[in-house]
Amino acid sequence: MGKLFLFAFMLLSTNIKAETTKSENRYLNRSTICSVVSQQDTTLTYLTTLSLTSFINKPVDSLLAILPINYTNRVIHGMGNLKYAKVLSVRYAGNIRVLIFVKNFVYMNPRSEIGQWDINLFKLENISCIEIWDNNSKVSSGSCEDFY
Repeated sequence: MGKLFLFAFMLLSTNIKAETTKSENRYLNRSTICSVVSQQDTTLTYLTTLSLTSFINKPVDSLLAILPINYTNRVIHGMGNLKYAKVLSVRYAGNIRVLIFVKNFVYMNPRSEIGQWDINLFKLENISCIEIWDNNSKVSSGSCEDFY
């Protein structure tokens, strides 16, 4: 009987804690959404003020040094032939992306059968062009017209 009472008590207290957490999460989610929207606007505004063409033929790392550090991920990938690295995609909240293209590799082997590349070597490569995207709209482009 004592075990049954203890089990019921644990079940009830877990349910109460879960309900409290849900209501706290509702509040946090609203404030997080407002924060994310504000952060997206600020990030996009900052990115569009950059003189992208001034980074052409400079190391990728020179651009990464001035990009906001609140990115959600950074991924090297190919375009067309996915086994051949072509671009570093830096993604921010709200699907804001900075695409950093490299055409002529010196430090990193751009070919990978498994699609994995060393980002530290990619950072040493010279930038061929840069694009900024907000969702599916190109916001800004630095010398990418002839890259595709």
